[in-house]
Amino acid sequence: MREAVLRGDCSPLTVYVARHQRAGRGRLGRKWATPPGQGLLFSLLHSTKLPVERHPSFGIIAASGVAEGLENVLEEFSLGLTLSRNADGLPDSDRTQIGIKWPNDLMVGGRKLAGLLCESLTAPGGERLIIIGVGINVQQHASEFPVDFRRPATSLRMITGVLLDPVALLRYILPTLVEALDEQESSQGMMTCRVFAERGITPLHPVDMQKGDVLLRGILERVDDLGAAHLRLPDGREQVIHSGELDAYE
Repeated sequence: MREAVLRGDCSPLTVYVARHQRAGRGRLGRKWATPPGQGLLFSLLHSTKLPVERHPSFGIIAASGVAEGLENVLEEFSLGLTLSRNADGLPDSDRTQIGIKWPNDLMVGGRKLAGLLCESLTAPGGERLIIIGVGINVQQHASEFPVDFRRPATSLRMITGVLLDPVALLRYILPTLVEALDEQESSQGMMTCRVFAERGITPLHPVDMQKGDVLLRGILERVDDLGAAHLRLPDGREQVIHSGELDAYE
């Protein structure tokens, strides 16, 4: 899609769907492969009026839209996850739910169900665009995930016991994804902090944060509207992190 955008051959709301992936590109230059028919792999082109410094926030916003669409899938097939909330209206971490792990992974029961990658670029005419790449595990068995996966993974099949058509899931996911993006635009990019507070799986919990070659440990206090994580270190200092790898620990 990136090449088509730079040629001027791709308009906003265009969707590219892949049946399989041999050399997918993830965060920090990582690569992955998805066998044919096993996952839903697509990219959506979004046109944005937000300033460049707010573009990193689209990872969390897009993840929330995809999560809502997946919840609609599960409800449609009477396979709904229990999306409980505590007295403060925040997700109850003791119950199964689709949550966001900063910066843009979707997790269920501590396992990765989906990942997103957002890329900001400018079209030949000057229009600011975001390519939102989404990969959802749909039909995999546990034994079909690579043994060297950094984190445990799951799939819709493993969660529900049902084989779902990956491409058919688009009719559930695209509307909620586009709606989330439109709401972010309407709010002038001021939704990210609230969205992560509602769906984030690690707010106010101890985490390890890999930032380049440095490993930081602290409390993830919040994610701001620019999409940056605010980590409270053991000595009381606040570290603002714009890119890194996060893991919760006990």
